[in-house]
Amino acid sequence: MARNKRIQAIVEALQGYHTVLDIGTDHGFVLKDALDLNYIQKGIASDLREKPLQKAKELLKNYPVTFYQSDGFLSIDVPFDAAVIAGMGSYTVIDILKNYPELKEDLIMMPHDNIDVLRRYLTENNFMIDYEKIIYDRHFYTLFKIKRGKMMLSEKEIHTGFHSVIDSNYISYLNYVIKHFEHLVQVSKNDKKRYLENILTYYKEVLHDIHDGVTIY
Repeated sequence: MARNKRIQAIVEALQGYHTVLDIGTDHGFVLKDALDLNYIQKGIASDLREKPLQKAKELLKNYPVTFYQSDGFLSIDVPFDAAVIAGMGSYTVIDILKNYPELKEDLIMMPHDNIDVLRRYLTENNFMIDYEKIIYDRHFYTLFKIKRGKMMLSEKEIHTGFHSVIDSNYISYLNYVIKHFEHLVQVSKNDKKRYLENILTYYKEVLHDIHDGVTIY
């Protein structure tokens, strides 16, 4: 079934949707697993490149999936109720969203980097984080479920997360990030040092609050 924990987490987040658009589908594993588990009824596989799209066509032969060679949403002309955007950086994700401002459907996203940049964009552009979940698969990844709506994030939430699932992966992630920023603070100076110290404080406060009474599950 699922090839790795990242794919498994994305697939699990698709339960209850009817038709899912997978942007940057690569080999089509997300749609295959979601369809095999009857989590969704139909899929739309989209990729900017021809080769991975052909691989997806081979994997998803005889599945209820339509295929598009498309830059993000631009060539998609069939309805869907959720879209997956994973396997790319936050700036690329933001470019995809900017090109489809009329988007109303839910989003399942797992960007590779600059998570704070993505959160800031979402709060400034009428998106709402339903929840975040940390996935550990050799590295830490953040899974987002996004809806249209308004939210206000503090600077602390921009960096540490919003509506995060508090589990052992999140605790491990906080400890990892704290060590990372402690090192950066030690080797930095002046304004940069003060900026990094503020971010470090945010993460330490979140970890302290969790140990101070939030249920871990």
